[in-house]
Amino acid sequence: MAETYDELDKEIKEMFRESNEKQDIGLFHETIWPAVVRCEVFFRKSKDIRALELQASLLFEMGDNIYRGQYLRDAYVTCKRILEIDPNKKAARHTIKNHIMPFFKRDYSYMEKIIKTDKDKKAYDELIKSQNNIEIELNSYFLECKKDEFILFCDDNVNNWEAWPKIIDKEK
Repeated sequence: MAETYDELDKEIKEMFRESNEKQDIGLFHETIWPAVVRCEVFFRKSKDIRALELQASLLFEMGDNIYRGQYLRDAYVTCKRILEIDPNKKAARHTIKNHIMPFFKRDYSYMEKIIKTDKDKKAYDELIKSQNNIEIELNSYFLECKKDEFILFCDDNVNNWEAWPKIIDKEK
């Protein structure tokens, strides 16, 4: 286990070496969560905020659309943690405002012009209401993770889709 941030950074790069050499995007995606866990373990031991910054950047590497939303929710949690530790971290604030929120929140104002019926208006109003609740929902997820002391970031199997069949089999 890494003792310094430089060792952590080197360890993370080594974790991705095989997927980079093979140019295997699936293997790359499978490596993200274990790397996130390493950052979490290192942060808990060292309190070095750079480990959380690295963790957020790793979560952004998920390119598979099936999992991207969840990884960005987790990136939101990590950025909020960074801001709780150091409210002056502009990169974390920028990431939430300019990258995470736009992923979840869409501009549907163009639809106002094509509303023809009351049913369309009601559907549009519900859509806008859900868009306005996104930040509330993300913050609720953050608070839930905080209540659990961010333990999900220590579990190698939480976001590892290879583990889900094993977990489901155990529950049966």
